[in-house]
Amino acid sequence: DADGSNLEPLIVEPGDQGLATWSPDGAWIAFSNFLSGGIELIRADGSDRRPVTRTGAFANTPYEAEWSPDGKWLAFSATGGNDEDIWIIRASGRDLRNLTESSTADDAFAAWSPDGKQLAFLSDRDGPWRLYSISAAGRGARRLIDLELVGGDFSRPDWGPRP
Repeated sequence: DADGSNLEPLIVEPGDQGLATWSPDGAWIAFSNFLSGGIELIRADGSDRRPVTRTGAFANTPYEAEWSPDGKWLAFSATGGNDEDIWIIRASGRDLRNLTESSTADDAFAAWSPDGKQLAFLSDRDGPWRLYSISAAGRGARRLIDLELVGGDFSRPDWGPRP
């Protein structure tokens, strides 16, 4: 409950599951399963658990899943080759796309714009970690600020409310 009472685990099994995030409609929770190495969904009542990404598809467990504003897509960070990239996938598990594969740097911690057309993310492509944006189609990556982000991967981008 919202007041902290009636606490019940959604998942009761050995392993490391976490980094959970609610879908915009509150019906689903996306989380990283570090045992299976993928992102999974579970209903808020603990039912209908299902994988979104294929087990073993990435060099590290995908993490920091973020729902698109319409609830149809998840953005996340994962290593698919030699570097970490920003990926998106439909909540159904279809249409996996690497948005930053052309970069040879680490790109992480994506956040959707309120209209779902862009993502902000952190990257070390120009040296220290800085804030960038890219279209949801994976085009037009650009640096948004010239300041080095103190804390690097401890900083997380977030969009303000839509005006």
